Amino acid sequence: MDNGLATSGRPVWYSAVMSSLFIVVLLVFIAGLPLALAWCYFRAKTAERAPLFLFALLAGLLGVVLAAVIQLFLAPLMPEPVFQPENRLIIFYKIFVEIALTEETARLLSILVIALPLAKRYKDRPDMRVPFVRTLGLLAGFTFAAVETVFFAMTAMDTGLIRAVSAAPLHGACGMRAGNAVLNLKTAPLHSVFSLLSAAALHGVYNFLVQRNGFSPYLGVAIAVTALLAGLQSIDFKSKDGAAPNTVAE
Repeated sequence: MDNGLATSGRPVWYSAVMSSLFIVVLLVFIAGLPLALAWCYFRAKTAERAPLFLFALLAGLLGVVLAAVIQLFLAPLMPEPVFQPENRLIIFYKIFVEIALTEETARLLSILVIALPLAKRYKDRPDMRVPFVRTLGLLAGFTFAAVETVFFAMTAMDTGLIRAVSAAPLHGACGMRAGNAVLNLKTAPLHSVFSLLSAAALHGVYNFLVQRNGFSPYLGVAIAVTALLAGLQSIDFKSKDGAAPNTVAE
């Protein structure tokens, strides 16, 4: 007779809760690890201390809040009853506009809000301005990914693992592109628009591959990791002559 006890003598529900809790903690640890490693790396390279890390956390959290607010206003434009699995236009809108573009716009705004007060920090070090803002975007992206992974771990466990591994590279790569957009707002606005749209496109392609049946989610992971590695090559804190960086951040 089943008395609701596991073989260990504990209730079945206890084992289920503890197992789920362990998975959630594991996913959060995996998602937060890139943020910790990146901070240790850039701290060793730049002698930066807590301010950059704390401001990056703030930018990431602010991006989450802004994205949620923007999506809240966009959701009524495409009511849920209208959605059909094979409607390509709606799929495109949902993945590339309502999710990807709004999150990247929110990320750009959050980095802009945080970066402006910090601009005076490198007033006499123009060679540090570009790598600083890109690093801010990278760490803010990692923060966004960690928060998003917690959400998916609690609401969509089936995709939680794949996102825990790949969301950080994706948001980190997109964060650096958002940083580029912030850097070029005044001097090259068209370049800023391109950086924003390229981040949204990368984000949308990743979501499409991970969420849609018929495509391997590992392809989305490969794209995210490749984009992150390519972006990291653009962050260079070494300045041989102290000269200002290019007007346009490539």
